[in-house]
Amino acid sequence: MAGEPDQDYDHEFFDTLKKVLRLNGFDSNHREFDKYQGVYLHVQGVDTFWIAECYVTGTVTASSETSISYKPGTVCEHIIFSPKDEPDVQIETILLPSGKICMADLIRYCKSK
Repeated sequence: MAGEPDQDYDHEFFDTLKKVLRLNGFDSNHREFDKYQGVYLHVQGVDTFWIAECYVTGTVTASSETSISYKPGTVCEHIIFSPKDEPDVQIETILLPSGKICMADLIRYCKSK
C-alpha cells in the first residue's frame, strides 16, 4: 500500500534521544507515521514532536550549483523538531561529528512543560 511506514529511518539516532530523555526523567517512544510524513517522537506528558527540517553544516571543501563537499570530521547534522501542539516552535538537536547528540533545547523544552 502506498505511503505505509517502512521503518527505514535512523533508529539509532532516535534510540539515543529516547535514552537521554529517560536519563532526564522523560519516557518516550518513536515511530514512523508513514513514508511521507516521517518519524515522530512522543514524549509522555509533554507532546509529540515531528521533524520540521533537517540540514547539514561543516567546513566546505568544494561546491558547485548542485552539490557541496565537506571536510571529513566537520559535518554536523541539524534536526529541527516542532511540537504537535505548538507547530511554530522549533527545537534544534545536533548530531555532532563525534557522534554525540546535542539536545539541550529539547530537554529544556520538555522540562518547561
